Amino acid sequence: LRQQRTGQGQMVQVSRYGAGVFCHRIAALDPPQPLASPLLQTLDGRFMRLLGRGHQPHDAWVLLHALKRRDSLAEQMGGSFERMRSKLQTFTWEDLQKHQDELLACAREWSFQDL
Repeated sequence: LRQQRTGQGQMVQVSRYGAGVFCHRIAALDPPQPLASPLLQTLDGRFMRLLGRGHQPHDAWVLLHALKRRDSLAEQMGGSFERMRSKLQTFTWEDLQKHQDELLACAREWSFQDL
């Protein structure tokens, strides 16, 4: 298969069935974490999913920060990466659920064209 970064390698056609079996096996080996990769529905009824950063549960908080719904974690922690990471790791499941619910509410206000 062609590598994304270098563009080198062989071009291979894969059937939908073969791709589905491969995805199913990969998903069984490394399932997504709970509350990771939420499915967001926009104002115009389209759906999108967060797929970056390894599907971490705190991605919802990071996106809320990018939308200016959260203060800068870097400023709160004085720029210390270790303190930022420990802060993100201390979120409870209830906190993560609140972040995800807020993100779902925000997505309902967006239209797909605005993104």
